[in-house]
Amino acid sequence: MKRLFPALKCTVALIATLASFPAVATPKGQQVTLFLGARENGTSQSLSYVMAPNHDLAAEGILLRANLGAGNPDAGETSTSGDVMLGYQFVPNGWKVRVFAGVSAVNGMSTPAGLKNDTGLKVMGQVQARKALPVYLNTTWSYEAIEQAYQASVQVGSRFDAVTVGPELSVAGREGYHALRLGVMATEMKLGALGVTLRTGYSFNTETSRGKDTPYLALSTTLQF
Repeated sequence: MKRLFPALKCTVALIATLASFPAVATPKGQQVTLFLGARENGTSQSLSYVMAPNHDLAAEGILLRANLGAGNPDAGETSTSGDVMLGYQFVPNGWKVRVFAGVSAVNGMSTPAGLKNDTGLKVMGQVQARKALPVYLNTTWSYEAIEQAYQASVQVGSRFDAVTVGPELSVAGREGYHALRLGVMATEMKLGALGVTLRTGYSFNTETSRGKDTPYLALSTTLQF
């Protein structure tokens, strides 16, 4: 867990800076999301950027996405990854549906055969209930050709004035490694102009040589402008 502290200090400083932005109720065309995750046997961090060429993330249209990440999920060597993707957002009544496709790259990923550098196709999607609906629902999925990595999650919750809370379930893995995660989340919290999400729970792993059962904790902050 000592590896978490430098990243946590940087995260707190960045959150304080972003939170100082005024919250203005005008159409937003860009979004930056900072993620910090920790488990007993490793940490992960990522910074993602989404841009709507039509200058409105709430409207139907084309989306551009870029992501940079780093982590040592099994307390081993730190690996870095990134992706660049083109997507489209649909906005049927009360819902937001996003689909993306692009290219991902990884450097220093730990595999049974050793460290690996690779590039490949990546696709991902999201279906989310908008705030006009009384119940919160958010589902995400992704697949990468590199090591056949996949992820799928579903979160449901009850909306209150300042926060939405509820359970979450996710599966994730790649060749030779699979995990089931059960937890709870609190989302749609505001810190100035920032949207804040907290998640915690337990991760059950099927391959103990590449990761053990462990609790997890995650924080993400989002700024739209």
